[in-house]
Amino acid sequence: MSNKVIAKLIAPDQTGSITHRCRQRRDEEFERRFPDLADMRVLDLGGTAISWRVLRLHPRSVTLVNLDQAAEPAESWMNVVQADACAGGFGKYDLVFSNSLVEHL
Repeated sequence: MSNKVIAKLIAPDQTGSITHRCRQRRDEEFERRFPDLADMRVLDLGGTAISWRVLRLHPRSVTLVNLDQAAEPAESWMNVVQADACAGGFGKYDLVFSNSLVEHL
């Protein structure tokens, strides 16, 4: 299988990709558990803009905290912060989320 085909199979924003289908199931559960998500301020530790962009229901605002500079543009309802998530001091949020922060510790 070529790298191009593999990249298409796992692309998070490619409808029908393995990653997209897995995220879709996770997102459905997320929306079920947090039905008021559209009114919530979310702090995402170690997250990416694309993971929020592909949700059917967007939070009121999302602050993405990462060690590295954001490589992707954020939406108007997103704030990107380059910082150490362990440092804290990011303010008050309705929900703190981390999909894969543990792998970076």
